[in-house]
Amino acid sequence: MTNRFDTALATRTQPHLHAATVDTLQVNVGKLCNQACRHCHVDAGPHQTGADVNMNAEVADAVLRVLKDAG
Repeated sequence: MTNRFDTALATRTQPHLHAATVDTLQVNVGKLCNQACRHCHVDAGPHQTGADVNMNAEVADAVLRVLKDAG
């Protein structure tokens, strides 16, 4: 599947762009937070409510599998 980013790379003679390694895995475990920062990219804050505010066990298990598989 080719997307616009791949096409832009190809026009600049850079056909493939892949990470050599993954050094950092950032995981947002929930949106409930005691701060209300305007710059928050997940819109976390004390105003968040509902069942989907925090990461569920299935997603947490998937994160742990990614870490285990990455070594």
